[in-house]
Amino acid sequence: MTTDELTADLREKMGALLKTSGEVRIAEEARVSLLDDEIREAQTWAFRRAAYHERDRRCYRVGSAFEPGGGLDLDDVALTGLDCLGIRGVLLVAATARQHPNLPLNGILKKLFASEAGQQIRAWGAWRRWHWLSDLYRAETQTFLNSKKGKDPAQQWRSGKPTAAQEHIIREIARLLQIDRPAFARRGDAFEWIKAAGGNPRFHEPPPLPDLPEIGE
Repeated sequence: MTTDELTADLREKMGALLKTSGEVRIAEEARVSLLDDEIREAQTWAFRRAAYHERDRRCYRVGSAFEPGGGLDLDDVALTGLDCLGIRGVLLVAATARQHPNLPLNGILKKLFASEAGQQIRAWGAWRRWHWLSDLYRAETQTFLNSKKGKDPAQQWRSGKPTAAQEHIIREIARLLQIDRPAFARRGDAFEWIKAAGGNPRFHEPPPLPDLPEIGE
C-alpha cells in the first residue's frame, strides 16, 4: 500500500470514526436531556406527593364533618350541584327544613335530594363536574403530548406506574360514565384509556345546562 493509499484509508476511517462519534454524542445528549427531565421530576415528586396527600386530608376532613350525624352516604354529585345553585340552593334547603324541622342538616339534604328538585340539583352537579373533569382530561392528554416528555420518541414514560393524577381522573371518569373503574399497572396503558374515554359521547359532549329547580313554598 502506497503512502497516498494509506493516507486515504486513514482519512476514511477517521471520517467514519468521527461520524460514529457524532451519532453517539447526539444519542447521549438525548439521553442526558431525558435524564435531566427525570431528575427534575424526581426533585419535585415529594412536593407534588405532599400536595396530593394534603388534598386528600382536606377532602377527608370535609366529608368527616357529616359522619357524626350519619351523612357519609350523601350524594356527592348532588352536593356539588347544590353548591352551584348559590342562593337558590340555600332557599331549597330552607324550604325542606321547614317541612322537616327536627332533622339535622344531613337528614334535610337527604330529603331534598330525594325530592323532585333533587334530580335537577344532581344534574347541576353532573354538569359542573363534567366541565371540571374536561380540564383534567386536557391536562393529562393534549397538554402532556405537547410537553418535552410527551414528545420523547422512545416514550420511556410509558413503562412507569400510573401517576396520582391519572388514578384520580380514571376514578372520576368511571364515576361519570357509571362504569367499573379499571386498574392499570403501566402509565402508558392508563394514558391510552384516559385518551379513549375522552372520545366517549357521554364524556366528550357536554351535558345540556339543567333547568333551575323550583323553590318550594
